[in-house]
Amino acid sequence: MLRALLLNPLIVAALCLLAMAVGQVAHLHIHQHDIILAAAASLIASELAMLPLIYFRQASQDTVAQVGLISTVLHLFLSAGIGFAISACLRLGQPFLYWLVIFYWATLITVSIVAVRAVKATTPRVRNFPIK
Repeated sequence: MLRALLLNPLIVAALCLLAMAVGQVAHLHIHQHDIILAAAASLIASELAMLPLIYFRQASQDTVAQVGLISTVLHLFLSAGIGFAISACLRLGQPFLYWLVIFYWATLITVSIVAVRAVKATTPRVRNFPIK
């Protein structure tokens, strides 16, 4: 589970390098400053969203499933909040928001994959109900 914390930095770094390489090849102004800030915001949000999954990894399957849902919602609100704070404080324009959306979806996929794997790794709680 702790290896999952290394997954998002690798995905974000690869996406940054890909965006910058495509921008260089196509001779486009891709707002590198905005890319780096959006990547940092998404990385912080995704790593913080994974903390509940790590904390509750030994819980029952239904608890881990709920924590997985909470992690994805936490990722959404942290991404929006951090993105808003950066955008408002630094007065960034639309390129930052577009890059933030791209990094949000990339990191949401990894958070979701980690949540699904955490649910599959736990054992379900079986309740024996009396048959009438």
